[in-house]
Amino acid sequence: MNMSKTAAYVGLGLIALFLVLICVSLAHADTTSKHKNVTGAVISYSNPNIYLQGRVISGALIESGDKKYLNIRFQPSHTFELYTEDVLFCDAQNVLDKFVGKENPVVLIYERVAHESVQSIGCHNLLGVSEVKSENEVK
Repeated sequence: MNMSKTAAYVGLGLIALFLVLICVSLAHADTTSKHKNVTGAVISYSNPNIYLQGRVISGALIESGDKKYLNIRFQPSHTFELYTEDVLFCDAQNVLDKFVGKENPVVLIYERVAHESVQSIGCHNLLGVSEVKSENEVK
């Protein structure tokens, strides 16, 4: 009789385990799924833009085929004098138009992801150039 009780408990245990596994598989639980908002649009939780504040040091026009690109050498604010960054921008004419009337220091706003490449160097889309005003100019 003792053996039949043990077999019954093992059988019931296996049935309970089987039921739990079925419930888990039907629940489709996922802790990392992307939740959509009320409108159904996917919301990005990372900033797609880069903001670079400082002084434009120089620029170079690069032509590749029928396209023109602009490489800008930039000295970011609050860095030592010799530190510069080069950023390659697509559509040189559009970039030049955004710099019209702007004086150093400026803030460059461009897309983080490069959309084209020129000689294996990615070029970015410039979204805007904002002039940084001094405290005296703001008042």
